[in-house]
Amino acid sequence: MDKVINIEDMILFKKACEVLRENKISFNDEKLRNNPDLCKAVIRMLGRYE
Repeated sequence: MDKVINIEDMILFKKACEVLRENKISFNDEKLRNNPDLCKAVIRMLGRYE
C-alpha cells in the first residue's frame, strides 16, 4: 500500500497509448508505462502527423 501513483505520468501514458493505437503501432505496455519521457516523445512526434 506504500506505492505512490503519479497522476501526470498516468495521463501521459494513457494519451501515448491512444495515439499509438490510432496509428496502429504496436508497443510494449510496461516500457511505456515506466518511462514518462518516452510517452512525451511519442505524443509529440505522432501529434505532428495528425
